Amino acid sequence: ESNLDQVIGFAFPLDNCNVGSIALGGIDNRFISGSLHDISRLNESDPFHSIKINAAYVGDIPIDVPSIDSILDSRSDRISFGKTSVDFFRLINATKSPEGWKIPKP
Repeated sequence: ESNLDQVIGFAFPLDNCNVGSIALGGIDNRFISGSLHDISRLNESDPFHSIKINAAYVGDIPIDVPSIDSILDSRSDRISFGKTSVDFFRLINATKSPEGWKIPKP
C-alpha cells in the first residue's frame, strides 16, 4: 500500500543538538553522531531522555500541534509522546492499523 512508505521524523538544529534527525520507530542513523548522552534526561537515574516538541511539519507544511513533552528511549530507539500519542496521530489524520499508524500523503 502506498501509505506505508511515509515516515514521520524530527529534525533538530545541529548547532543546538547533535542528534540531527529522529524518525518515529527509530533513530535515523544517517544523521546521528552517537552522542545521545548529550540529550537531557528526566533525572540522573532514569534511562529515558526527555525532549519537548514545539512544532511539527509534514514536508514543508506546518501542523498545528500543542507543545508535547516526549520521551526518547535510546535502548529501543523509539520516541514516545506519552498520553498525547493518539492525539498527535489524529491531528495529522493518521489511521491506526494492526501494522501501526498509517499517515496520509500530504
